[in-house]
Amino acid sequence: TGLSGVQRTAAISASVGAVSTILTVCTYLGQFAVMVVLPFFFRRFEYKRIVIVSCLGGFAAAVFTAALGFTGLVNAWSWVLYVCIPFIVIMSVPMGVLNVTAYAMIGDCLDYMEWSTGFRDTALGSACQTFANKLGNALATAGIVLMYIAIHLDPSQMLNSTTITSALEMAVSDRMAMFSLITVVPGISLALCVIPLFFYDLTGEKKRKITGEIAARRELARAAD
Repeated sequence: TGLSGVQRTAAISASVGAVSTILTVCTYLGQFAVMVVLPFFFRRFEYKRIVIVSCLGGFAAAVFTAALGFTGLVNAWSWVLYVCIPFIVIMSVPMGVLNVTAYAMIGDCLDYMEWSTGFRDTALGSACQTFANKLGNALATAGIVLMYIAIHLDPSQMLNSTTITSALEMAVSDRMAMFSLITVVPGISLALCVIPLFFYDLTGEKKRKITGEIAARRELARAAD
């Protein structure tokens, strides 16, 4: 109120920058903090259990953050974002877990391939992981664009400083839709991520058997040489 056009644009840009910085710091804090302690958990728990627990924890945090955030939007509580910070950090933990554990689980899958077929295609594992990462990024970007279109925002203008819009000028339902991109959508994706893991059986005695037999085969091959 009372600001000129230039001052208003600068104030909104500063606010957007502050929120973006908070979200970025929370995201990287959750990811990198868990990466530091993952070796400790790897020595004590199966990869499958670590991923399932972290994803379910992230899902619970996403649900709580969404409920708190939507309530704050309806009641215009400006302080809600700061209350959500710890839960946003928790939501980011599964990303750090998956970034590391996925490659370890690919290694187990390659062990299974070698154990069952006698052939180990390491390049296949790397290619599949790269494809999955790129597909995930593409779907995430497409989802954001579709959300912008759904609430009548022009995606092509999102980086244009001359068309910057205050969130307070948007309808509450539109703000909820935007907020859902960092709460509801990640929460649902984390819940879906858990489903295929229930069918992942390279754990426990089976994994130890595969690892032991592969080691024995390699030892025999070296002795034969």
